[in-house]
Amino acid sequence: MTSKDTLGHAIANVMRRTIPEHTLSTVSAPDKVLLQNIVHLLQDSIPEVNVTLIEIEKGKEVYNIRLPMSVRTLIVSLEQLRQIQAYSPARIFDVSVGINTDLPHISLRVTTEARPLMYSEIDIIRITKRRCLD
Repeated sequence: MTSKDTLGHAIANVMRRTIPEHTLSTVSAPDKVLLQNIVHLLQDSIPEVNVTLIEIEKGKEVYNIRLPMSVRTLIVSLEQLRQIQAYSPARIFDVSVGINTDLPHISLRVTTEARPLMYSEIDIIRITKRRCLD
């Protein structure tokens, strides 16, 4: 039986779970919508994520987000991780998959609105090219 055949996967396809309000208590108001959107995108990309057990720690300039999986065995592709990071490349600092105490989890590092955006000349050229093509 694969993770796609589980009841949790079937429910995840029908219902989108939301982040518990108490978890968002440390998040500033302007960042709440961005974090919720990132988690919803992650949930669409990787339905095995258990959003109800999300952990958010706020650092000086970065939110450390940990999303445990609801299954022990799964495959997360590089394309899935890139899809998540592509949502907001200026704000999503890092996306990784980890295993801690037998349960895999997704870790995200998202910068706060107060942190200056980091960019390179290549990023600006890429954005400029997108605008020219439209």
